[in-house]
Amino acid sequence: MTLLLGLLLAAPVISPSDSVRSMVSVARVPERALLFAELAARMEGGDAGVRLGSLLELAGEFDDALRQYRLLLASGPSEDLREWLRDRSRGSASLDTMLVLRATVENAGELPVRDLEVTMPLPRSHPPFQSLVIGQTSMSRNGDVLRAGIDSLAAGESRRLTVLMHLEQVPGTFRPLPDSVGGVDLHRLLEEALAASRTDGSDGFGPCLSMARELRSRLAGRLELGVVGGLVRRGDSLVFHAWNLVEEGPLSGMPVDPLLLGEDSLRGIGHCPTDLIPLWNLLDTGGSELSVVSPAAAPGIRLRMEAAFESR
Repeated sequence: MTLLLGLLLAAPVISPSDSVRSMVSVARVPERALLFAELAARMEGGDAGVRLGSLLELAGEFDDALRQYRLLLASGPSEDLREWLRDRSRGSASLDTMLVLRATVENAGELPVRDLEVTMPLPRSHPPFQSLVIGQTSMSRNGDVLRAGIDSLAAGESRRLTVLMHLEQVPGTFRPLPDSVGGVDLHRLLEEALAASRTDGSDGFGPCLSMARELRSRLAGRLELGVVGGLVRRGDSLVFHAWNLVEEGPLSGMPVDPLLLGEDSLRGIGHCPTDLIPLWNLLDTGGSELSVVSPAAAPGIRLRMEAAFESR
């Protein structure tokens, strides 16, 4: 029995929140281990089937992982496991869709406001796993950002801005992970990411963005990390999220997600499933997906943004 198979089968009870914590630094997934895991899944079912799906993802065999997750979905799992399997199924399937971002600027104050400028980071492709093309938009490109001017908003009035894009994305992985990333030992990188995951968001940003900024700060001078913003598919919803990307060397573009890492070591580092959709470099706008400036104080201005897949 291989060491990898031993680790796979030794886990007491599968936890969908962290299916492969012990396999972060596995050098490779031997075909023999996959065959044994498939045999165990057929004989034992349940937990062993989930372990097989995760092992297939770890090996980058996303088509086979997708089939395994769909088989498990058809077997009548518990509600919690069903939601996890649905997310993993989505993350293991290719995307070819239209994505629309809808930003709303509302004047909730009692006085009109004038000369507002709304800014959004420019959505950009993240190869080799993703490409996007901006189509119709009510904003104008200005360097690395999209801008829209609003001459005036009466009290209680709102204005909607849209950005429509064609999104193509395939699941991918940077596994097997090397012993070091950009000169930083892998285990040191994991320790720093887990330390950053304890950031509470008291800096005024959301927890995930605060964690990404903290990890970037912790590794400054040792490893160049960007801060990317995008979407996580959760059920039928698209939730805004932020994480880090390596910006140098042969692993350029590799994700490190302090928030996910504490829960799921596979999807927390080096993994690019399609239920995680990078869109923006948040450093282009100081950490905000959407911001507004006004020449005069406008305390009643409210911003919100939604994302959805659209039919062609």
